[in-house]
Amino acid sequence: MLGYELDVSESENKKTYSDRVPAERISEHYVQTSDALSAITCGYIHKDFRVSTEERDQIRAHALKNMLDMKKLYLILDLDETLLHSFRLDKLTAEEKHSFYETDSMKDVSQRSFFQFENFCWVTKLRPFVRTFLEEASKIYEMYVYTRGTREYAEKMVQLLDPQRNYFGHRLISRNDCTEEHGKTLDIVLAAENAVVILDDTESAWKEQKENLIVINKYYYFDTSGSCVSPSESETDGALAKALTVLKLVHQMFFDLELGVEEEEFTVRDVRNVLKTVCQEFDSIGVGRDLRRASSNTVQKGRILTEDVFLFILGYVLLVYVFWVIMKS
Repeated sequence: MLGYELDVSESENKKTYSDRVPAERISEHYVQTSDALSAITCGYIHKDFRVSTEERDQIRAHALKNMLDMKKLYLILDLDETLLHSFRLDKLTAEEKHSFYETDSMKDVSQRSFFQFENFCWVTKLRPFVRTFLEEASKIYEMYVYTRGTREYAEKMVQLLDPQRNYFGHRLISRNDCTEEHGKTLDIVLAAENAVVILDDTESAWKEQKENLIVINKYYYFDTSGSCVSPSESETDGALAKALTVLKLVHQMFFDLELGVEEEEFTVRDVRNVLKTVCQEFDSIGVGRDLRRASSNTVQKGRILTEDVFLFILGYVLLVYVFWVIMKS
């Protein structure tokens, strides 16, 4: 067996990601009156859970207050090429399979970042820093996984990322749940859009929520022959580490009482304005080798994380700290 094999059938009593949260736990304060024409189906919560847009917005408003009381925002995470990279072994020739099994990638097995499932043709490599990223982000964001992959595949991948179910709970949205034929939308997410940040490698997937979007560089570990192509992404300053820095900054700015917003007014704050402010700061100084492909119009549609953006954030934080010390003295 190649790599670390995840046992997904250890016990009949063990919870899996195919479990659903009973709809009454989500909607106990709301009376469902939706008819078949107006209802939104949130099958990832429960196969029979349907709400109207009005009911959904009521649930969002109630949940938002609870989130803000905990000083948390929402984070929607893409799966493939954002948090991990998977490759289909059945696409390889016999020669390519031999080369793959001899690859140096086997050294990642001991670190439990490289996986193959029994009776499942996918081999998966977790993106460097992903476990630390999820642990740290979960402290300040309630997180969803939102993927265009099938539910069967997505559940297996989330079990790798969150085997103890500490981060996502029932919040796994797959192709089976999507209301768009090709893209993604927040219409089935029970999170107020003014408190949602999206991290995805594909900007075009989010045609209606580009203002919520941070675009991260794609993560590829395997090429079409199964060979390792990007083993050197850094744990400490790779794409996810930089994304975490930005997410922490956005959270800090959103909840900053010194910006003149009373605590009880957080419900009317909009994280999209925070993202826009951060983005404009980056664009105004023209930083980033990759930002040469991002005009001001493109930047308004998404945020591209680069090494120079990361350095700018650190510089900005240091500048604020120095200014604070001077004012105090």
